Amino acid sequence: MSSCLGIASVALALTSGHNPPVILAITSLLVYGFGLGQVMTSINLTLGRDAEGRVSRLSLGNALWSLGAILSPMLLTQLLQRVVALNSILFLVAASFLGFTLLSKIVVVQRSNLELVNATTNIPHSSFPIRVLLLFGAMFFLYGGAETCFSGWLTTFAHRSAGIPNTISPLCTSAFWFGVAGGRALANILLRGFYQRWEMYILCGGALICSLGLLGSGTMLSLSIVAACCGTFLGPIFPVAFSSLLSMDPSPRQSGFVLTCCGVGASALPLFLGILSQVASLRMALFLPSACLLTMLALAWLLDRFNFSSPIPNLQATIKSEPVAN
Repeated sequence: MSSCLGIASVALALTSGHNPPVILAITSLLVYGFGLGQVMTSINLTLGRDAEGRVSRLSLGNALWSLGAILSPMLLTQLLQRVVALNSILFLVAASFLGFTLLSKIVVVQRSNLELVNATTNIPHSSFPIRVLLLFGAMFFLYGGAETCFSGWLTTFAHRSAGIPNTISPLCTSAFWFGVAGGRALANILLRGFYQRWEMYILCGGALICSLGLLGSGTMLSLSIVAACCGTFLGPIFPVAFSSLLSMDPSPRQSGFVLTCCGVGASALPLFLGILSQVASLRMALFLPSACLLTMLALAWLLDRFNFSSPIPNLQATIKSEPVAN
């Protein structure tokens, strides 16, 4: 992870100069995105390494990730309004990454070599069926696409169809992302007591109902409330589903494949959302992320039918009953 942070910091630093060439800027941002993607994968694998408290750690980690994604643009806007040069901001971010790289390297070096060997070599990975891996890949592909589609759709719908002024329409999208972050942070509380096989159905079903409710929201207040509810149901799906994947003991390469599918879905499906809104209408385009949620329900049912594991393990059982991995 520290190496990827270093790559990301160097790549970002290359874009912080005065008027860098376009090719250099694009290349640097691609490398920067690659580094961040590897960091996210490493962090999720680290948080989910031990079975005890896995869902809680993944939920909190991803909640902080979402919160950073919400607050960073706000902080950037405030800095730019105070006449802070953009290249200076990029340089500071790159320096922060580099500092965190050195810190994480020190932490890794201080760990016991025997612990590292046991964690990477002495724990065999169980046989992971390819069809289950593909089902998880499809589920995360649809999840990533649905999340970004809702965000993009809200931004356009609030101004174009609901008639909300440009100055305040981004608040609807912010409400959605705050719902995502809040849902992940409170996942352990919100899903407490539900039967283990119902949790995925509750999350996807709740998000699906809220997505359809977006069509009936005509004011900024109602649209923001429904968007926040949609995000609250949608947010916990990622950490809870990833915890279910890790409970089957996949290899790091297989886990990385599933997270890659999530990123590909987040990049590809918004393109189809835009095409659908142009060909049909903006309201019809909303059925794309809604169809993603409906398909995810079907995939959860298929995973349940395969009986390799419950599609989404019970949160309390995961936290309290599963043994700690040595």
